Amino acid sequence: ITASLVSIQSTSGLLDSITTENFFLGVYYGFLLFMMILSLAFFIYLKDYSYLYYFIFLGFYGLFQFSRNSLAVYFLFPDYPELNVHIWYTFLILSMSAGTLFSGLFLNLQKYSPLLYKILIYSSYLILLFIP
Repeated sequence: ITASLVSIQSTSGLLDSITTENFFLGVYYGFLLFMMILSLAFFIYLKDYSYLYYFIFLGFYGLFQFSRNSLAVYFLFPDYPELNVHIWYTFLILSMSAGTLFSGLFLNLQKYSPLLYKILIYSSYLILLFIP
């Protein structure tokens, strides 16, 4: 079941709601960028590859959200709006794969549960087969 909310607004009301939405999206993407920089700094300082996978996961997830909010159409490829559907699906799959690899490394599953670690590794590669 899909619910949609339709409202009729004045021009100034629409501009206010768009401005508010863009402000909160900016805060969201700013926080995501901050987390990426922080995880990259942890990787450089600690040499722990789980932070590198987290950085990659956040990057692909951020690009997925960027295209899911249709901001990629405006900023990255305004001449090809039909590309947005394929791009967000691709970024979703890449973020799932990186997130799976991050989980296995961060939880140290290779030491504590080698079978589950192998399942995660193979599933992260299997997920990549679904890229369009």
